[in-house]
Amino acid sequence: MDLILSAAVILLKVSLITVLLAIPAISSVRYATKLRLDQFKKGIKTVDNAKPRVIGFFHPFCDAMGGGEKVLFQALKAIQAEQNFDNDTILIYSGAKMEPENLCQAVKEKFGTTIDLRRN
Repeated sequence: MDLILSAAVILLKVSLITVLLAIPAISSVRYATKLRLDQFKKGIKTVDNAKPRVIGFFHPFCDAMGGGEKVLFQALKAIQAEQNFDNDTILIYSGAKMEPENLCQAVKEKFGTTIDLRRN
């Protein structure tokens, strides 16, 4: 019984130390991400004094070319067609291994949807 209790105490201590060590690492990653986003926002140019926005999509497998991907790229096409979004930047967070140009070409071939990388 003492052995089990000792093991539980050691496990608890290790878990606590792990959490305490992870907190500064998570904080520094958040800070670094905020700095990169701030730098990115400074580089966005405005037209007609309109405040630019960043429109983000989280789609880690956008290169899978299934039904969800078709919806994503149709949404991008619709956003690019609207003048209300001319000053905005579109970002897609993806784990895709394809280059953006190759991805857009694959989207055009698979879905017939053309995405303009130079716009937004």
